[in-house]
Amino acid sequence: MFKKQLPIIFIGLCVVIAALVLGWTVFVERDVVAPVQAPVVSDNDENSENDEIINDSSVIEDDTIGDNDVSEMSTSTDFFTYTKNDQIFSVSKSKFKVLNKFNALELKNKSKDCGTNKSEQYFKKLLSHYSENDSGMEYQFKYQGQTQDSGIWIVTIIPNKIGYTNLEDFKNDFNLCEAGSDKYPSLMLEKYFLFVSSCGTGYDDDSGLPHGCDVVRKIVEPTIMVK
Repeated sequence: MFKKQLPIIFIGLCVVIAALVLGWTVFVERDVVAPVQAPVVSDNDENSENDEIINDSSVIEDDTIGDNDVSEMSTSTDFFTYTKNDQIFSVSKSKFKVLNKFNALELKNKSKDCGTNKSEQYFKKLLSHYSENDSGMEYQFKYQGQTQDSGIWIVTIIPNKIGYTNLEDFKNDFNLCEAGSDKYPSLMLEKYFLFVSSCGTGYDDDSGLPHGCDVVRKIVEPTIMVK
C-alpha cells in the first residue's frame, strides 16, 4: 500500500518545490534596488547650498597711478571725499570751537587788506549766528617725506549757520588777500562751508627738496567732492 502512494508523494513534492522556486524568483525581483536619479543642478537655482553670496560691501576697488604703481583710493570724511595716498601723505583731524578760530577784529583787518573795508560790528553780527558750543573740523594733510616747507596742507570746515546761498557772498566776507594763510574760502554747501590753506609764497631754498605742502595740495584738492 505504501508503494502505491509513492507516486502521489513524489508529485506532491514536485509541486511544493516548484512553488518554492516560483516564490523565490518573485521575491528577488521585488527586492532589486531601483536606480537613483541624480538631482538636476541649474545655474539659476537660488537655493543651492554651494552658491557663494557676494554683496557690494565685500568688494574693494583698487586703482593704480601710472608708472609709480602707487595704490590710491577715494576715502571719506564726515563731510567730503578725497583721493587717499598713504605713501605720500597722512591725514589727521581735530575739532575746534568756531568762535575760538574766528573773531570779528581779525576778520575786519583782513577785510581792510582786501579793500572791502567792512566794520568790526559787521563781523560781530556775522559771528553772532554761532554759539559757544558750535564746532568745526580741521583736517591736516601732511607730506610723508623730507620737505623744504612744513609739508602740511589744511582743510577747515564749519557749519553754514550764517545762511549763505552762494559762494561769492561767502568769499566776500571771509576772503584773504595775504600769502601763507590757512583759511581761504573754497567751497560752500547748504549746511557747511570749507576753507583751504595756501602753501606759502612759493619761495625755493635751492635745497632740491620738494615743497611737500604743494605736492599734497595738488593731489587732494582737485579730488575733493563735498557730500
